[in-house]
Amino acid sequence: TSSASVTNCNSYTWNGNTYSSSGTYTYQTTNSKGCDSTATLKLTINNANTGTDTQVSCDSYMWINGTTYITSNNTATHTLENAAGCDSVVTLDLTINNATTSSASVTNCNSYTWNGNTYSSSGTYTYQTTNSNGCDSTATLNLTINNANTGTDTQVSCDSYMWINGTTYTTSNNTATHTLENAAGCDSVVTLDLTINESNTGTDTQIAIDSYAWIDGVTYTTPNNTATFTLTNINNCDSVVTLNLTINNSNAGTDTQIACDSYTWIDGMTYTTSNNTATFTLTNSNNADSVVTLNLTINNSNSGTDTQIACNTYTWINGTTFTTSNNTATHTLENAAGCDSVVTLDLTIGSVIYADTIEVITTCNFYKWNEELYFNSGIYNDTITTSVCDSIYVLNLTIQEVENSTITGLTVVNLFSQTTYSVPYYENSLYQWILIEGGTILSGENSTQVVIDWNTLGAPQLCLSELTKDGCLKDTICTRIRVSESTSIEELYSNTYVFPNPIEDKSIIYLEPNHTFNSALLYNIEGKIITRYSIDKNQEKVNINRKNITPGFYMIKLVGLNGDRHLRVIIK
Repeated sequence: TSSASVTNCNSYTWNGNTYSSSGTYTYQTTNSKGCDSTATLKLTINNANTGTDTQVSCDSYMWINGTTYITSNNTATHTLENAAGCDSVVTLDLTINNATTSSASVTNCNSYTWNGNTYSSSGTYTYQTTNSNGCDSTATLNLTINNANTGTDTQVSCDSYMWINGTTYTTSNNTATHTLENAAGCDSVVTLDLTINESNTGTDTQIAIDSYAWIDGVTYTTPNNTATFTLTNINNCDSVVTLNLTINNSNAGTDTQIACDSYTWIDGMTYTTSNNTATFTLTNSNNADSVVTLNLTINNSNSGTDTQIACNTYTWINGTTFTTSNNTATHTLENAAGCDSVVTLDLTIGSVIYADTIEVITTCNFYKWNEELYFNSGIYNDTITTSVCDSIYVLNLTIQEVENSTITGLTVVNLFSQTTYSVPYYENSLYQWILIEGGTILSGENSTQVVIDWNTLGAPQLCLSELTKDGCLKDTICTRIRVSESTSIEELYSNTYVFPNPIEDKSIIYLEPNHTFNSALLYNIEGKIITRYSIDKNQEKVNINRKNITPGFYMIKLVGLNGDRHLRVIIK
């Protein structure tokens, strides 16, 4: 037998085996004499090791390797022999500190201890010292103190309530507590203030006429005692209501009334405007509701001023003869609606000298007198002041108006097919036939019949555009006619017109259905475009505003895919 003690670093190889840990090892073999030979190894393994040399220094530091460092370093290494005689690799972890200042922001609950001092209120605090590495250090503390708080959780619940502590309460409670963390991270003790209310039930008994819309949103037309609905009672708990409904049948009627200015109905309401929606419920013979609907027409009384200028005396409509000016006299008439019409006299009596003659004029459409345009028939006065007295000149003006009469038929003959067609016209009136292309007036064609040579004109469109009577011309709804090679005549745009015409303030161009117009142009008599309007294909009318437009004659040109349309208008 043999025994050996060995100490080695990291590992040791013995009899072909490598050992990396300490221990006692044996090896069996046969010696030279053929007998057993046992060898024992007592092995001690010492390991090489590594470590970190952490240093904090001010400004500079000379390490064991002889190097002086002036900045922090955590990569430098140096190899030493440890106590076991093995390599020991040391890594430098060097922090170079200078004389510094530091600032810390701390949020804490209730109080905070810093550098031996305890602070209980928020604020900024400083501490002068030498830091752990022997360098000057000024520390600033920005301290926020948050306080723990308490509160009460007030709850009202029906029948039972499970609180945040996991307990279900069936009776009111104001003593239970639970600790939470508040928004500042501090303890928050909550006390429960719980009120337990009870749910209840009830019956809603209703009697209705014909039908009844209940709180469940359902309209019932027959009796019902089974429907239920859940409401919230005065304690904010469920209240289950059962409907007990009786349906009675009712009847209805209309009360038609016409009154002046106002009308007090059976409902006690006084109405000042027409009304066809107000209702009032009576009880019929079956003890059921009888709903009366008011159909009320309110016609309004009106008032006006009768302005008169008279010479010396004036006898008014009330039969009184005035010899002095008066603006207070009134007289009540009945207007077209059967209501009072109060007229106030505005009378000026003066020493007026009338002209010896009255100018009597009958004309068409309008008349210009003393630089003024007049569009309506009437008697007009014009006062001329002289050095002696006022002289009033009188115009008795009649504006001829064209009146439409019985619609019969006009005849159009197409020479190409030798076919005669009839179109509507107004009896006792004459038409001026116009060829649409270029607006050419067909000279002499203003009777009840027009003859068209299709071979010469192609496929023309005609317009019966002007109605004449007693020597006056007035625009009417234009009947446009297309004459073609076939045996058809097509009437186009017969429902396009301007109303009112003449235009005093605003007027409307009414467009017939399925028109193809895309714009309307307003021309003056010199052919200058005054206003342009865009038209949509689905548009039914065009609003015309004559603001800032000088009175006179104008032409409206409607531009469309199927040809243009011309309408003459007068702007007052």
